[in-house]
Amino acid sequence: MIPNCIHRHYAAGLARNTSIFAGIASHRNRGRALVVAAAHNIPSIHNIPSPSVAASRRTLSSSSSPRDRPTTRRPSTRTVVAFSAAISSAFLLYTASQQTRTMSSKLIPANPADVMVIRDITPNVTTLSVPFARYGRFEVGGRCTVVRMTNGGVMLFSPVAYTPEAVAVVSRLGGDKGVRYIVAPDIEHHIFISEWAKAFPNARIIGPQGLPEKRAETKGKDPKINTDDKFFAVLADKYAQPSTPQSIAPDFDADFGLVYFDMHPNKEIVLFFRPDNVLIQADLMFNLPAVEQYARVDASQRTGAPGHANFLNRLFQSFMKTEGDVTWARRFQWYAASKANRPRFSEAVHVIDGWPFEVIIPCHGETIEHDAKATFRKVFQWHLDSKTA
Repeated sequence: MIPNCIHRHYAAGLARNTSIFAGIASHRNRGRALVVAAAHNIPSIHNIPSPSVAASRRTLSSSSSPRDRPTTRRPSTRTVVAFSAAISSAFLLYTASQQTRTMSSKLIPANPADVMVIRDITPNVTTLSVPFARYGRFEVGGRCTVVRMTNGGVMLFSPVAYTPEAVAVVSRLGGDKGVRYIVAPDIEHHIFISEWAKAFPNARIIGPQGLPEKRAETKGKDPKINTDDKFFAVLADKYAQPSTPQSIAPDFDADFGLVYFDMHPNKEIVLFFRPDNVLIQADLMFNLPAVEQYARVDASQRTGAPGHANFLNRLFQSFMKTEGDVTWARRFQWYAASKANRPRFSEAVHVIDGWPFEVIIPCHGETIEHDAKATFRKVFQWHLDSKTA
């Protein structure tokens, strides 16, 4: 069993060893060897306690006499490194996305119309799902959610490629009013804003603080990003409390509940479509593997298909799932996603938990159409159990 003191080094180990995996894309064999070593050398890794259990153990240890306290042996350097390497691999996609400078054209399918899966979730909500693999190896998929608004027109959440098929969905749901709002749900999902804004110049663009500046930095470097696009609403960081929503516009506020995770590394915007009880989010919660998003891709062209030798892809998927044991997903949320301000993050989670959603639509992985609330609570159990202030 891993000594309890590893728990204290958990978050620190993540930061120290993320650099180990920074070169995986170019040194794949070395990266795979590290993760394999971690998997074999830490058989009891699931015995690391949850925050609440760890806290109770610390209380017991401090209140008991020296002879009553259990003796623990400090883990060897090899064990700590292997443990940190295993965790760091789970965050590879996440941390690398913050540092990527790859031109957007290299991140999207060359033939989006041929691989897009269009599906009606409700009479008012349709998803456009496409394949997407970070570094060409980590299959996470991509998804745009098209929502028919009560007063006509549609809201696009995390736009994908502008194709005739996608436009047909907008026409079917939005009628003559077309696209009324384009939501960039975080500082990563914004590549296709410009082509939709060009086609629908009256659409109002919404995004998180920092995104306009990030796009401005690409001027003259990325032809897919028009740095002259004007944002209608930019959500402000540290605005009141997450339980106090930022207003966009009367028609938008009437249809959608909104929580802004400004403390999340990607600055996530989460929406609740009130008429159909649908939760829509981007990177707050993955639900891998991405089956639907790769349904129209030939298995021979994939890097993470079942049985494929891409070990790192399969390992990452096991960390970002919602079925079965979700301990790794909880650790991701607790030690990485909410690290900047855990009480504020927990408060935002509580706000979402208060919404009566029945479906969760993520940008990455499968749409959750059954037991959505129970699944959300399972993944965010540690935050729901924690104090919010």
